Amino acid sequence: MTFRLIFLAQLDSYTGLDAGAVAQTVARLLGIQPSGIERMAGGGNNKLFKITGANGECFVAKQYFQQSTNPTSRLDAEFGGLEFLWRHGVTQIAEPLACDRDFGVAVYRYIDGSPAIDRMPEADDIGQAVAFLKRLQEMARLPQAQDLPAAAEACFSLDEILNNLRLRLNRLNKVEPKSPVFEELCALRDNEITPALEIMADSARARSGRRPEAALDACWRTLSPSDFGFHNALRCSDGTLVFVDFEYFGWDDPAKTFADFLLHPAMQLSRKHGKVFLSQSLAAFNDPGLGERVRTYFPLFGLKWVFIILNEFSPADWRRRVFSGHDEAKVETHLSGQLDKAKKFLNNATRANEEFPYAA
Repeated sequence: MTFRLIFLAQLDSYTGLDAGAVAQTVARLLGIQPSGIERMAGGGNNKLFKITGANGECFVAKQYFQQSTNPTSRLDAEFGGLEFLWRHGVTQIAEPLACDRDFGVAVYRYIDGSPAIDRMPEADDIGQAVAFLKRLQEMARLPQAQDLPAAAEACFSLDEILNNLRLRLNRLNKVEPKSPVFEELCALRDNEITPALEIMADSARARSGRRPEAALDACWRTLSPSDFGFHNALRCSDGTLVFVDFEYFGWDDPAKTFADFLLHPAMQLSRKHGKVFLSQSLAAFNDPGLGERVRTYFPLFGLKWVFIILNEFSPADWRRRVFSGHDEAKVETHLSGQLDKAKKFLNNATRANEEFPYAA
């Protein structure tokens, strides 16, 4: 079997299969004879390859970062979720075709589109995003949806959100000041992040109309991509958006889905479009307590993004970035940039704790 290898690299023990092995896996799964394989850009936690078949049909092979403690969770969440949605008529997603859990590889039909964030979002984009979330909520009412898992780090009460943040802080507390950039992180953690968490926790308890330990009723939960936004969407030639990256898919509180859409670092969302998105989403979901939960939890989810941005100070998380293509030689420069970004998010979360930025 001969492949035209546009990108081929031998990889060490934690980075998985090389391009040729991925092509062979796709050939076996689909029963096709690939004529070419090309490494694709994107994927912060995985590697993407465009596979061309002998007849010109194209596919995407996604190789997931595997961890010995939980080797297939991302693949299972994404492939299983997309299978469920596609089977029930949701087609604004990548069509799942086949997977090999042992090798951590899944194959999807290729989508001919450009990244949605290549241009600033417009009103129609907001409408498509809201309509897609509404469709997921409709899918959540199907009996078969009960078998789907919770989304990654789903939180159904204020206490669960606070516990998640404290776990992230505990992980960050293990980072030692071994170089100047790490010293700067430790100072930010001790002097600003830690007290901010306690201030925001007190504010959320005071604002919330629910008991902190009270779990959200199942009827108000929804299915969520959990990393939803235009950063994970492709724009087709007719303007239709196709939403991708469902590695964290599952049941969640829509308040978290809405907040993350507004907060994600890769989004280019104006305050005006953010207000339109939130207003339309609240109307579409028709949950009487949802607006209050979004306003209460928003600063906390903003603080969570601070922790997410700082994840790469952990060696395990940095290995995942190297797996997806980051340059290991530029780690200090990259971490310095992450630290600057985290400071901005911390400032924004602090301001949001004083005044909700998307109030009508």
